[in-house]
Amino acid sequence: MQPPQMRSDEERAVDADIQAAEPPILVKFASVAQGLAGLFVGLTGLQMVDFRWRVEWASYVPYCLLFLGAAGLGMSAMLYRSRRWAGIASPILGAVTALTMVGWLFHVLTNVFSCIMWVAVPLSCLSTILSAVSVGPVLRTAAARRRLSDRGMNLGL
Repeated sequence: MQPPQMRSDEERAVDADIQAAEPPILVKFASVAQGLAGLFVGLTGLQMVDFRWRVEWASYVPYCLLFLGAAGLGMSAMLYRSRRWAGIASPILGAVTALTMVGWLFHVLTNVFSCIMWVAVPLSCLSTILSAVSVGPVLRTAAARRRLSDRGMNLGL
């Protein structure tokens, strides 16, 4: 019978980093919320592109919503991959999107009825909250991946 082999601290640290390299479920939920918010914000903008508004600045908002929706979809993919910069930029984009959607909702509340907008507003607020809460886990995951990469285990991530 062989005695159990003792693992070194380095091996235990590598194992812990490998486990930490997978994004936590909170980051995955934040990514899904950001992607859905981006989809519905973009659809809201697309739905209102042909509208004619009395005030000139309101004609540019649908294009802004299209841009924010596309940016939200792209940011969602980078957040899911736990990129360090996405962990920081995602709550900022979410806050800008949520503020834009809430402001737009109050502006068109009595003029336009859009079912998509009633989904986009709460989703953009939820996306902002989840993205802000997931900053810490994203940074920890990115740090674990960097440590693994420094040890020669890039993992392709």
